[in-house]
Amino acid sequence: MCFSATASLIAGAGLSAAGVTALAVTRERRAMPFAAIPLLFGVQQAAEGAIWLAASGGDTALQGCASAAFLGFAEVLWPIYAPLAVLALEPAGWRRRAMWACFACGLLVAAAMLHGLVRDFTPGAPEGGHIRYVLAYWDDFRNAGLLEALLALYVAATCFSLMLSRHGAIRLFGVVVTAALAVTAFAYETWLFSVWCFFAAVLSVIVVVWAVRRRERVPARPVALRRSTLP
Repeated sequence: MCFSATASLIAGAGLSAAGVTALAVTRERRAMPFAAIPLLFGVQQAAEGAIWLAASGGDTALQGCASAAFLGFAEVLWPIYAPLAVLALEPAGWRRRAMWACFACGLLVAAAMLHGLVRDFTPGAPEGGHIRYVLAYWDDFRNAGLLEALLALYVAATCFSLMLSRHGAIRLFGVVVTAALAVTAFAYETWLFSVWCFFAAVLSVIVVVWAVRRRERVPARPVALRRSTLP
């Protein structure tokens, strides 16, 4: 996150607690992946907090590991995880088929980004009150005329897949996350992933509200009574 290590670590702790709460109130296995989103964002924010601490303390090894973790979430995990999380909740129909298309987009993006990270990785570092990630491999995509298409596939996987859901709260989450991405790309282009992932993380409290409300609508499974055997 931008601003400071304290802000990132507080956000990480708060989101992790929110994610644990969402998982605790979730009764259905198929809803678990989506309910875990705040917890995953909490881990990602904690990783960025570690970058702040490592950079200020001169710990290059920790700075590199934490940067790899953060970018692994941002560029590899989320394009795959987001469509799968909503797919688990969606019944058969056109929405589900469209989500599978978003997942295919996510696989392409994740593979391309992972290749770039492995080939040309640079740890993130504080700059101007933010964490800046130098993504040199983006220049290769740009020079090949593929960057815009790659980013469009990323948005389809991480944002549009959410907006396809039949659940209103999930669609709302997708809309506000997309809006946050648009604002971040306009105002904070240099620190795009750092700032947008923070906004998306904070907005993931919507997931907790969704999980609590869903628990109220989904009845608990009755405990099966064991038959007593006569001697």
